[in-house]
Amino acid sequence: MSSEEVIEEPSSLYVRLSDFWAMAQLQWPLIAATVALAILASTVWSALATREYRANALIHLSTVAGKEIEVREVVDLDTINRQNRQIFLGTQLQVLRSRPVREEVIRRYQDQGHDDLTLETGGPERLARMMNAQAQPASELLDLSITYTDPEKAAILANLLANVYMERNLQARRQSEEGALTWLVEQIKDAKTRVQETAAALTAYKEEHGLADIAEENTTIQAHLNSLNLKQGEVSTEAVVLQSTVNGHEKLKSAARWRELAWDMETPAIQALESTVAMHEIEFARVSERFGPSHPEHKFQLKALDSATERLRSEVVRTLDSERARLDLVKAREKALGTEIARVNDLLLDRQGLKTEYDTLLSEYERARRSDDDLNNKLQDTRLAAETQRNNVTIVDPARPNPTPVSPRAVYNALVGALGGAMLGVGLAFLRNQIDETIRSPIEVQKWLRVPYLGMIPRLPELRDEAQLALYTFENPNSAAAEAMRAIRTMLELNPPPNGLRRLLVTSALQSEGKTSTVVRLGVAFANLGKRVVMIDGDLRRPRLHKIFNIERDPGLSALLAGASIEDVVHATGVPNLFFVPAGTTHDHATEPLASSAMVHLLDHLDTQYDLVLIDSPPAALLSDAAILSKRVDGVVMLVREGVVSRFLVRDALRSLNKVGANVLGVVMNAVDLNRRGASYYRYYSYGYGQRYSRYYSDSEPNKDESDQSAAK
Repeated sequence: MSSEEVIEEPSSLYVRLSDFWAMAQLQWPLIAATVALAILASTVWSALATREYRANALIHLSTVAGKEIEVREVVDLDTINRQNRQIFLGTQLQVLRSRPVREEVIRRYQDQGHDDLTLETGGPERLARMMNAQAQPASELLDLSITYTDPEKAAILANLLANVYMERNLQARRQSEEGALTWLVEQIKDAKTRVQETAAALTAYKEEHGLADIAEENTTIQAHLNSLNLKQGEVSTEAVVLQSTVNGHEKLKSAARWRELAWDMETPAIQALESTVAMHEIEFARVSERFGPSHPEHKFQLKALDSATERLRSEVVRTLDSERARLDLVKAREKALGTEIARVNDLLLDRQGLKTEYDTLLSEYERARRSDDDLNNKLQDTRLAAETQRNNVTIVDPARPNPTPVSPRAVYNALVGALGGAMLGVGLAFLRNQIDETIRSPIEVQKWLRVPYLGMIPRLPELRDEAQLALYTFENPNSAAAEAMRAIRTMLELNPPPNGLRRLLVTSALQSEGKTSTVVRLGVAFANLGKRVVMIDGDLRRPRLHKIFNIERDPGLSALLAGASIEDVVHATGVPNLFFVPAGTTHDHATEPLASSAMVHLLDHLDTQYDLVLIDSPPAALLSDAAILSKRVDGVVMLVREGVVSRFLVRDALRSLNKVGANVLGVVMNAVDLNRRGASYYRYYSYGYGQRYSRYYSDSEPNKDESDQSAAK
């Protein structure tokens, strides 16, 4: 066990899911009661709540009608309506919910003889709470609903609201159309004036520049320019290829690589000379094999080879000069074409400038003429709309009384109540778990103390005699307590310290947690395996071990540390293989004897005579005796009494042991009530100690401890 595991305090903000599950099982009665009360409350509320009914009307709201005219110019109405449909529908929903509409609905509702909603008693505000209007997705339909305690009146109010909105919309359209007619007449006058002005400007421009057929002239110039650009591209490509060839040949010439230069040129004359040079090279090689350098034949062939090579070199130089001349000619053609293209391009730009100005005047004339035509057409449509009084609101499905109430929803309320009750119950359980600082379950041992859980000892029957309480497992070997001690013994044996388990210290945070009784029971459990076990009462201030076996406390451990003989101090217990050493004389300063070298020698000597040394120590949170003794043993067992000691105090005790390097093997829970709530956790961790062990072991079966001894042998 590392120091971080003991000293580290779990963050209250970090709770694992397993911790919540453990807490829920421990606190399940509280959670169940909270859920049941929440369900009951929601059920009672549903039964007592006033029934409400809902009437629905379906309205079609056209987004195209009513937008015949824009403020400045005629535009594509379909495009605008598609882009702004959602904005338009949202605006109309606000109009539908507006106070003037609600007041008119209440006024007509009163005119029909109803007095439950009036203008004087806040009818418009109540209607606002009763109504709901929303647009259906991807459509022009509006859902209008009224929720009221009377289904007939809910339908009346819904239909009144739809009719009032439709009439007010028609009135607003009439006002809009009248304003549109006035505006259209003025716009048509301006449009006719623009048509006349643009037509006169276009005619004057054509006469000034002599533009009979400017489009055909520009087309001819453009075709000529395209032809020149095509020729220039071909010449430029040829120049690039020739330049690359000449540059490559110049590099070969500079490097005197004549043969490679000849091979790259491949003209007929060069190919013939290459053949001649190759023939002379072959003949020279044949002569060189037969004659030496001074032989006339050798000299003749060498002279012939040099002559052929020189002729090849001269032809290569001539060919390279020819390539340079051709490159100069191509570049000159390229330059001439560029000059001609620039001239033609300037001419075209000049003509195109005239064409652009002409097109601008023509476009203004055509736009003015189209605007005039559109305005005249729109004037006719607007007059027709005003005469026919079109409305873009249509009631598709009027509201009808619905006898089925929509509120309260009993099943939904019960589910919400159950969920809320569960959340409240878990919160109360968590709060209760946080308020109770004691250790009550193995989960809390692992969560708060961060040490292994070794097992639990169930609460024993009420026994006033301390000796009977400590020796209960010896006298009742088939009891749940005896089986619990055997389970703890097994945990210690299966997980021994690195150097083996020869010395074991049992301590607790406070007094009266059952350390002495647990030491005796552990001694009985190990002695039943045939091991020689000696128990030492290490509490020199308040010794208890001698009272259990009814033996004088002195001589005891203090006498042994002073030099007394072991044979005079070690006593038999009546339990086979189990011995004990009482505390001896009480010491006000008990730490000095326990920390002395005599204590070390004593334990070393006992190791040679006994298989296990068990030490009962004072409380670790109150005195330093346990910390001193923990350095002399192989392992420490921390005893925690269920529901008695604060987990923070136990953690401090473990921290003090860890600081001196103690090897804490784990925690044992003592006096556990298996019949209380949450005891299933102990049964899970401790394999279900309880009454079934009594049923499992019959009187005819062999004693469990006897079986342990035979197995050990």
